[in-house]
Amino acid sequence: LEPTVTNINLGQHLKNQGGPLPTPEALRLFSAIARIVGDMHDQFAVYEELTVEQIILSEDTPPRVLDCGVPKSRERARAATPTEIAEGIEADIYNLGVVLFQLSTGQLPPQRRTTFNFRAETDILDRPPLPDPRLAAPQVPAWLA
Repeated sequence: LEPTVTNINLGQHLKNQGGPLPTPEALRLFSAIARIVGDMHDQFAVYEELTVEQIILSEDTPPRVLDCGVPKSRERARAATPTEIAEGIEADIYNLGVVLFQLSTGQLPPQRRTTFNFRAETDILDRPPLPDPRLAAPQVPAWLA
């Protein structure tokens, strides 16, 4: 990271950049964030609502992921079921994709319009594929897209 980056969230860092991060920096950050999330999954814990604002950057330490409290699977009074863990991991993977999209394009992916759903718990499974980031930032390499 640049020497001026000290304890700011990744969302702010992207705003300060005014655009996407260079691909090597984006991949380095993404890899570190994915390892953190993977370590949580190894403990059967999930974030479910991971955003760039929860990722703290510092020039002298690896990125940190704040959970704004307790990860979802740890806040329940009971142990999470395998289905809840699987759905949470799926949400985390999708949100990691959103983070990578933001790192490589400098913006959020376009939002799809949704209709009210009485079965909100199925929304995790109904997430649309992320669009090709090259539509927003043509400089994104094809292999990254």
